[in-house]
Amino acid sequence: DHLRDEVLDAVQFKPHHGHWADSCSFVHDLRVAMTVANELCVQRDKGEKPSVATAAETVAGRGEFGLNADELAAVYEEVAATVGGFREISRC
Repeated sequence: DHLRDEVLDAVQFKPHHGHWADSCSFVHDLRVAMTVANELCVQRDKGEKPSVATAAETVAGRGEFGLNADELAAVYEEVAATVGGFREISRC
């Protein structure tokens, strides 16, 4: 059963379990991911191809979270891999 769950998590047939120790940590990371997701929507609205890296750079430039672009992108990817459907919804 454990191996089956590990394989399913690895291939993303279902959301995997996140690493958050408490709900406040999750809420913070969800805010980060939603901010990056909003930038993905802005990109699409401008007719650009959505890019997580570019969106993360834009968010990092504002300094709102005190994270660099790579850290912001990693948080986005973790939330997107954990919360079912988040990636699809955030691509607008």
